[in-house]
This record gives sequence, C-alpha cells and structure tokens, in this order.
Amino acid sequence: MQESCARNIGARCEKFIYDLLEEKVEMPVDKAVSTLVRLGIVTQDCLNGHTELQAVPCFKAHEILKKHWNTLLG
Repeated sequence: MQESCARNIGARCEKFIYDLLEEKVEMPVDKAVSTLVRLGIVTQDCLNGHTELQAVPCFKAHEILKKHWNTLLG
C-alpha cells in the first residue's frame, strides 16, 4: 500500500517540476520515503488498509535533521 502512496507523491513531484521548469523528470521516491520515515521526518500510518504519510512540522524536521547531523559529526 505504501507503494501507491509513494507513486502518488512521485507523480506530484514530477508534475511540480514540469510546471515550474518545463523539465520532465522521473522521481524515484520509494527509497526517499523510507529514509524520511526512518529519520522521523515523515510519519507513516495504516488506516483502513491504506498507508498514509504525513510530514512533521518544519521546526520539528529542522531539529531532527540538526540532531542527526550533529551525531554524524560527533
């Protein structure tokens, strides 16, 4: 089920880039979504057999990324 959600996100990203830059791209999002979920920047919930993805607020994502970056440096 995450597959169709990821495909939908990929299609929306592709359309956004095309509308903005008139450049056709293929957006592979499966691995990206997995990484964002693993980092805690995106949450994943199953509801009625469908996987829903939700981004955390920007300030929280910033803190998560800053903490992760500091662990890589430290």
